[in-house]
Amino acid sequence: MGYTHYWTVPATNEAKEAFEKALPYIQKIVEEHKDLICLEYDCEDEAPRITPEGIRFNGKGEAGFESFIIAPNGQWTFCKTARKLYDLPVCKVLLVLFVMVPGMTLSSDGWRRNQKLDENWPEAVEAVERWGFRFIVTRNGALEPHNTPHPA
Repeated sequence: MGYTHYWTVPATNEAKEAFEKALPYIQKIVEEHKDLICLEYDCEDEAPRITPEGIRFNGKGEAGFESFIIAPNGQWTFCKTARKLYDLPVCKVLLVLFVMVPGMTLSSDGWRRNQKLDENWPEAVEAVERWGFRFIVTRNGALEPHNTPHPA
């Protein structure tokens, strides 16, 4: 067992279109963390993959763990980041998609039942809210988009 994030991105046309519209935000996240992430931990010279079909990256070298792979394919999946440094961009990407993609589900070991976000979630929420996204922490400790389908 490790520190893990879990999600499903629907395979609907609406979800696929929203996923594609989120890519400029994802590119900004990748650019912010370009010194930290790459395609695979052992492929440090290869850039993360950001396409309408999916997103894939990992931490560089020892900063990597499991590859973060997300696609609008309707499959429930997860990524164990082991609290490595690339967890922050993973959290940011998940937040952007969670707001923009209708029907996406998201949960994390970093959401606690005491209505507290831990690990990288507070910093990720703060960073993404700068773009106009808003979130609330529910009574059961889950994070939910609040009051915005996505910024203009």
